[in-house]
Amino acid sequence: MKAKNSISYLLNNIDDSSAKPLRKRIGEHQAKALRAIFESVTQFPNRYLRENLAESLGLTPRTIQVWFQNRRQNLKCN
Repeated sequence: MKAKNSISYLLNNIDDSSAKPLRKRIGEHQAKALRAIFESVTQFPNRYLRENLAESLGLTPRTIQVWFQNRRQNLKCN
């Protein structure tokens, strides 16, 4: 019987139920659509625009909001 503090015992008995889900990256099609809105419509989408974009692109409104925040910050820094 292996000791409970041995490396092989610990590696074989890892509980993956507490592991965080992997981040999802925005696809090229989704990024193109967000860039087009950012450049031609507004840099500050309201809630209704975020919800419509999220539904049509298969993202969450929060993801849309964070994308726009990051895009504005990147413009500010460059």
